[in-house]
Amino acid sequence: AGAGKGLTVFIPFQDPGNVGAAIRSAAAFGVRRVVLLREAASPFLPKAARAAANAIFRVELLSGPSLDELIQSGEKIYRLDLEGEPIDSVDFPTNALLLPGIEGYGFRETGSTIPVRIPISGGVESLNAQSALSIALYEIARKQKPIA
Repeated sequence: AGAGKGLTVFIPFQDPGNVGAAIRSAAAFGVRRVVLLREAASPFLPKAARAAANAIFRVELLSGPSLDELIQSGEKIYRLDLEGEPIDSVDFPTNALLLPGIEGYGFRETGSTIPVRIPISGGVESLNAQSALSIALYEIARKQKPIA
C-alpha cells in the first residue's frame, strides 16, 4: 500500500477543504506521497485545489482502497486516534504509513493499526482531523530531520 521511500499519508477526508489542506501540510513537511482513500473528496474540486495551492503539484497523489480495506490490509499503519502512545514518544520509521481518521467519527474499525495520540488539554474532546494530521506531520518531520 505504501511502497516507496519516506512517509506515506493516507487521506480519508470527505471535506474538500480538509483534503486540500492535508495535501498542503504533507508537502510542507516533506511528504512525497499522498494516497487518497476511496472515501476522500477529489483533490481537484475548487475548494480542495484552493486549499492545497501549489502543493498539489509537489506531492505524488495516488488512489487507494477504502478506509476499511486499508485497515484490514495488515500493513503496519500508524493511526491518529484519541488513544495510544503520545506522538512525541513514538519512533516512526523512515517509511512510515500514517492515517488520520475520517472527520466526525474517526474509525469504525482499527484492525492491527498502531494508535498514536496527540496529547491535548482536558475539556476538549478532540482535534479537527486535518489539524491533528498537520501536528503529527510536524512532529514526525521534527524528529526525523531538521525543518528548514
